[in-house]
Amino acid sequence: MTCADDESVDAATSSRCRGNVEVVMAHRRRSALRVILPLTVAAAALSTGCAALPDRGHEPEDVAGSPSWSPVEEPDELDPLTPEMQVVALEEFGVAYDVPEKWLVLDSDEAVDPSEPPIKKAAERLGIDPKAVLGMLTRLESIAISNEPSVGGLVDSISGVGRKGRLGTVEEILPYITSSGAEVDRRGIETVRGGELGVLRIPFRVRYAGTFRHGVILDIYSRYEDTTAIVTVASGSAERASAGADQVVRSLRTFEIEEDLV
Repeated sequence: MTCADDESVDAATSSRCRGNVEVVMAHRRRSALRVILPLTVAAAALSTGCAALPDRGHEPEDVAGSPSWSPVEEPDELDPLTPEMQVVALEEFGVAYDVPEKWLVLDSDEAVDPSEPPIKKAAERLGIDPKAVLGMLTRLESIAISNEPSVGGLVDSISGVGRKGRLGTVEEILPYITSSGAEVDRRGIETVRGGELGVLRIPFRVRYAGTFRHGVILDIYSRYEDTTAIVTVASGSAERASAGADQVVRSLRTFEIEEDLV
């Protein structure tokens, strides 16, 4: 007697079947947490660059806010919401958001050769080897990198990755973030959207190469597609990371996933 024999199973067998499914789903969630969340922290540290880091162990002084994060209007399909923005679409997860138009955007399915001009440009902005850029993109869906340094000589970045289903509760998620060396301010954790998209916002910081990199993890769950996109905004300052997360949340919208992408 198997779980597939819907008409013949008794209540006990049916209960065992449901239990087995729950165990499998829980294992998959834990596996996703082990992979995705440490990855986002590592990407936040690496994708803010190291070409012009201050040689000190404390946080760099903040600078005046940048016009890069612009206010936006209501979303309209996959067009940028304002002329100075461009769209990043996580096609496998049905979620799109805007980043500044001058930023360099790399998609994992388009980046295959370290000698390609966009890869070399990203490597130059980040102060790392082009092969390291490709290495990041084998684990991310996309990454957007600011066109110029901001706080402490670090660039800003927004990366996206995802999975089918939900990641878990806050208490399930946090250990996988902090296990990567990140510090999370629990007071800053909040749910910032509801309805079709549920967005959990988690601010963090991580020390890398002698200084702090700041970030905000956006756990974006699409109820319609039953997918979770993890969008991580990283910067040299907490204020800029927070402003970047605001920009992403304001411009978030969903779109229908094409069948050949699923």
